[in-house]
Order: sequence, then C-alpha cells, then structure tokens
Amino acid sequence: MDNQDIARIFEEISDLLEIKGANPFKIRAYRNAAETLASIPERLSAMDVNSLRAIPGIGKDLATRIRE
Repeated sequence: MDNQDIARIFEEISDLLEIKGANPFKIRAYRNAAETLASIPERLSAMDVNSLRAIPGIGKDLATRIRE
C-alpha cells in the first residue's frame, strides 16, 4: 500500500466519522493526517511507529492506524 492509498483511507475515515457525528477534533485530525501523509516522500509502510510519530500531526493513535 502506498502513501496515497493510506491518505485516501484516512480521508474516507474522516468522512465516515463526520457522518456519524463524531468529535470534530478527531475528524480534523484524520483530515490533516491525510493531507500530510500524501506529501511524505518516504514510504509510510516501511516506517515504524516511532518514525511515524515524528511526522508533525501524527500521534500515537494515528501512527498505530497507519501501521494497521
């Protein structure tokens, strides 16, 4: 799975969260992450959780989701 695929999934998750009426901060976190991940030149699938957490806007939960 490439970075664009991961970013697209995060965008879809943010849309589903919005439809569900989830916390707006969580929705924004997924949207911002999708935008950030699409522009990262390194392969996200090859990065470990600590490397992912070093990306601005990617916290523990989002890093875990990327690894999943």
